[in-house]
Amino acid sequence: MIVAWKEGELGEIYKRIRNLAQSSLPTWPPGWSGIENISQSPDKESDYPVISTPDVIAWQEEIDSLNYEVIAWIKGSLVNMSETENSSKYPHISVEPPAVSASDGAIIIDPKVVINAIWTEEIIPETLYEVRFRRYEYTPTSSVATEYISVAVGDSVVSPYCKQRDGAINYGEFTCDYSSSSLIYNLPYLNPKASYLLRAVVYKETPRIWREEVHHIPETLNIIIPKETYENDLAIRKEIERIVGTYALIADLLKVYEVSIPESLPGGGQGLKTGKILGPALYQNRPNPFKGLTKIPFSIPKETYVSLLIYNASGREARILLSERMRPGNYNLNWDGRDARERELPPGVYFYRLSTGDFREIKKTILLR
Repeated sequence: MIVAWKEGELGEIYKRIRNLAQSSLPTWPPGWSGIENISQSPDKESDYPVISTPDVIAWQEEIDSLNYEVIAWIKGSLVNMSETENSSKYPHISVEPPAVSASDGAIIIDPKVVINAIWTEEIIPETLYEVRFRRYEYTPTSSVATEYISVAVGDSVVSPYCKQRDGAINYGEFTCDYSSSSLIYNLPYLNPKASYLLRAVVYKETPRIWREEVHHIPETLNIIIPKETYENDLAIRKEIERIVGTYALIADLLKVYEVSIPESLPGGGQGLKTGKILGPALYQNRPNPFKGLTKIPFSIPKETYVSLLIYNASGREARILLSERMRPGNYNLNWDGRDARERELPPGVYFYRLSTGDFREIKKTILLR
């Protein structure tokens, strides 16, 4: 979380960032970084700060007694966004999510960052005003995008985003969350209209060398989070789980970026997900409860035989929705609340089971009439 404000007689613009993952630690103020003066103009008036991301903040800056300009702080650099002889005030600013594309099965993030700014420009003093717009592009020298969520791993105090781990371990050059089964993280507050990329550095160990000697091959995973896991979830919270291996470790930071997926890509965003799924998963159907039609989302990481069956409350098979060999990907299967003969099933509690290889999972749904 980031805040920005004006302070002082003429006005300086300050910012401060709070790490929500550390807000429960016994420090004061909890999770807050130091205060940073980003305008650095004590002899000029700075006012109306607006925030787009932790890396981009804009405000109006006095140039002389007759002129103001819209200034943007972009990752430590100051950019004059308006660049006019007229007075420019009351800015609004937004940053476009980095564009994501696919090439030979790999996910590629465009390093270019696009900033859109609008402001009010005084054409005739106190008489005529116009709204101006500027599109500004730059290529950052470090991270390709601002983290939407950044989860600290490897700390002795577990992150509130981490819901399952065996513990933390420090190898000197890096620290890890580890688990002998699954590392599970809840990633809250995802915008159902946006697309997100999950990035993590993952290490896999074997029991023979666990804790005695480290032979690790790091892999940076870039995974588009399937929209069906959060787009209709009122809590907008889902688990990213099942990093396969005898022991699973996540090092560095688990980060989530908001990204833009071009619709022109073959299969839309689906083409980016294929082959990048960590493990098979069955998600909650939506809507639930439902009348008439519901969608059952699931994911499979490799080509395999898949079955999806519906059972009634007594455990009797009510319908086979799927029974065939399928390619890796994320899927949404429709169920209309009918049996194999297309007869409407009575209202009540039903269960659906996904089976693929050695993976089995069952979830419950409620059918209304």
